[in-house]
Amino acid sequence: MSNGVVVLVVAVTALAGWVLWWAFRAVWSELRRMAGIALAAVVSAALITAVQWAVVSRMSDPIVVGLVLGLPALLAGASVGRVLESTTWIRISGGGRHGRRGVRR
Repeated sequence: MSNGVVVLVVAVTALAGWVLWWAFRAVWSELRRMAGIALAAVVSAALITAVQWAVVSRMSDPIVVGLVLGLPALLAGASVGRVLESTTWIRISGGGRHGRRGVRR
């Protein structure tokens, strides 16, 4: 390869690396937030499952088993309903007196 081609390959590689670094930095905080939420969901699910398993394996009373299985399902259903029903707020930078304002979508 000639020197011109090597320089072009190095320049394109450096530019691609810079773009990837910029994109990674832009989404890093969002990824950390999402990972924290996922970890909390997994730990909560494991705890609920452990309690349900312990009660169901040792109890024969259908009312207790129904409460142990039904209450978490009811709370999960309420949470999903609240998430699906909620509105989205979009942040807009600039404009207006306050600099940033929430816009309902």
